[in-house]
Amino acid sequence: MLVSCDFEDSPWLQVSESYKEIGAAGGDFTFQVYSNYEWAATPSTAALTVTPLSGEGNAVTTVTVTVPENIEEKAVEYAININTSSTSGGQFISYVLRIYQSGQASAN
Repeated sequence: MLVSCDFEDSPWLQVSESYKEIGAAGGDFTFQVYSNYEWAATPSTAALTVTPLSGEGNAVTTVTVTVPENIEEKAVEYAININTSSTSGGQFISYVLRIYQSGQASAN
């Protein structure tokens, strides 16, 4: 059975991750964005590298995030805001991916 979907009805946005933990050494991880409208990602700090920063609608996009090394003992929290770029029907969708990075081990 073939089912037809009208992706233009109302905007939707899904992100494969809502929370990510990463070690003090930093590194890369990926997540997927699913949306029927164009979307944009905005990291909470320029220290995060997010590629790509935006995507087309009606697609699944794999996004790579590079987290720098945390040289402090204190843990760090980051966020990436992902938003649809359409306000179709007055709807605007926003999603936040939170990243927790542990601190360096104490030298004691």
